[in-house]
Amino acid sequence: MTTTLRVGDPQGLLALIAYQLGFVPQESLAVVSLQGAHQRVGLMARCELTELATDHGARLAGTLVNHCLTDNANKLVLVFFCDQGQTGAVQDQVSRAVKLFRAVATDRVEIASSWVVGPQT
Repeated sequence: MTTTLRVGDPQGLLALIAYQLGFVPQESLAVVSLQGAHQRVGLMARCELTELATDHGARLAGTLVNHCLTDNANKLVLVFFCDQGQTGAVQDQVSRAVKLFRAVATDRVEIASSWVVGPQT
């Protein structure tokens, strides 16, 4: 028997991320693969925010995008989990990471949206 979970709002997707990963991420990026016309949730992957800020951040972003493409993604949702909320430093880090993903995604997959989840959001 197949169980279908319907996610219709951001809170539902955030709960699904925690459920699928088995924990609520902290100081992390969760990449969610969306597939097809009905935008079915596919692959979910998580990485540390600090890893994206290193010299191999672009390679990591490329690897995650490639895994999502292998999963037949046509859109991605980037969810940044930041304990500090949306401080200037966090906004800079998120902006750099989104640029990395857009650069490697090019025309292969759309970055549908990016969210920052923190204590005040």
